Amino acid sequence: IEGPALISYVVFGLVAGAFFGTWSRRILAGMFVGLLVFASVRIFVLSEVRPRYEPPVAIPMTSLRADQGIPNDAWSLGPDAIDGQGRPVPRDRVSELMSDYFRQPQPNLSGSVPGFNSEAYLAAHDVYQRVLYQPADRYWTFQWIEAAIFFALSGLLALLTVVLVRRRDA
Repeated sequence: IEGPALISYVVFGLVAGAFFGTWSRRILAGMFVGLLVFASVRIFVLSEVRPRYEPPVAIPMTSLRADQGIPNDAWSLGPDAIDGQGRPVPRDRVSELMSDYFRQPQPNLSGSVPGFNSEAYLAAHDVYQRVLYQPADRYWTFQWIEAAIFFALSGLLALLTVVLVRRRDA
């Protein structure tokens, strides 16, 4: 946690506490609700929004064995699967196919038929696995995008706080 995103988190947390304290007319309850809202928004942004700031780089699983894998400083988003048209394949479908593959009799101790492996089995069923990652050179871009999101939310809550204060009687 560093850079402009950290500053935007602090500002958002303070403004959220001020807004909910103004709204509820109870500062401690407002600070607590503000903390809960801050944590919820931050978790949502981290898990659902941040991985989509820019499209991830995809490497086919077969390339991982050829020393063309994910760079050490990259942010790995994990595996996924697509079909021949590039549409996402649900993980349940991939798990089902892998279970079917491992239920088949294996002729040697290595667990695979020579020239036939789990990737070939999936390809025969029009499923291709790949690994997704975000390169390290996108770090500062992501910092500024995230800072913009939290500063925008802070501005909105600050505006709503001012509106609440102006509409209330003393």
